[in-house]
Amino acid sequence: MFAYGCDNRFDDQYFVKGATAVGTHPALKAGDTNGALAVVVAAKTDCVVSGLKLSLTCSDTETGSYAAPTNADVLTFGGTSYAAGEVIGKYIIPNGVKDWVKPVISGTLTSGTYDVYLQYIAR
Repeated sequence: MFAYGCDNRFDDQYFVKGATAVGTHPALKAGDTNGALAVVVAAKTDCVVSGLKLSLTCSDTETGSYAAPTNADVLTFGGTSYAAGEVIGKYIIPNGVKDWVKPVISGTLTSGTYDVYLQYIAR
């Protein structure tokens, strides 16, 4: 059920499960959704991080050339440690982003693993 305030996973689509390093993750078709989807970074296991940031790149095709959209920001995470299952950060995909989206995680992951997935924003 999609409801406001719930963890509404969009078709159980993950960019990555159990990532052990920062970097660029595989693409999903998630652009041009008028702010209906968010990219969520969540601790899969207890995580210790430093200077963790999330940005997006996008392309018209899955195998095309990816670049940062002109209307996107970089999300900087404030915390340094997160418990398993805790949401580290959420980035609403801005309107007008090309069809295919790749999340880019930068900073330092000292320990633990994380998931990156799509979440539907109920409105």
